[in-house]
Amino acid sequence: EPRMFQRPLLTTLAAAALVVSVSPVASALDLRQGFRRLGGQIAITYQKIMPNSRDNTDGGTANEDSVAGDYDGGTFVIAPEFGYLVIDNLELMADLTFTTGFGNGRFSDRDTEIGFDIGVRYFFTAGAINPYIGALLGMAFHIPDDKVKFENRAVDTTKDFVIKIPIGILIPLLNEHIAIDIGLRIEYFLALDERSDADFADIDTSKASNSQAKTVTADRFVFQVGYLGVAAFW
Repeated sequence: EPRMFQRPLLTTLAAAALVVSVSPVASALDLRQGFRRLGGQIAITYQKIMPNSRDNTDGGTANEDSVAGDYDGGTFVIAPEFGYLVIDNLELMADLTFTTGFGNGRFSDRDTEIGFDIGVRYFFTAGAINPYIGALLGMAFHIPDDKVKFENRAVDTTKDFVIKIPIGILIPLLNEHIAIDIGLRIEYFLALDERSDADFADIDTSKASNSQAKTVTADRFVFQVGYLGVAAFW
């Protein structure tokens, strides 16, 4: 629903406005050739899933083992970035991403995803702020929890080829070396392996039988509105 996207965006804009309003006027960021950037974000997402039906996917009778009622949890993300300005305003960059789950029901599986990307980012100058756009290519490795099995064997680690488009604005904070990073991230994950369909179904995988854990190939499109991070240049 639209509200799902509005809340993180409005929260980010409000946080950015607060930072700008309480901070002294800073000079423009120094984006000359040879400067380095360290940035990224630490984020927590929260979800509550409330199944509308307890019927199984085969159209049979209710199966309490396959649907465990309401459950909640989310993900914890650490995503550092490093960049080097090869020429004025043009950066060669790399990032790492670590994501893990927490909570109960489906989220109790504690699946982990680790990824890395390399690419470029260009910074524009608009007064004291610096809008930017970039493009990165990389890999993501999905490491499933050992509770989900297929044909009596643990589901293996799977891989995705990743395309990322970061778009945002850097707002200087205090001086020309530190900035708040706000914007959005567009990400496409091209599946290179099959993975358990429990990753995409609203079932309690801790109680799911082996016959329920089928494998599928599924690409993913992620539109992260309301990205909020920090950046330091030196």
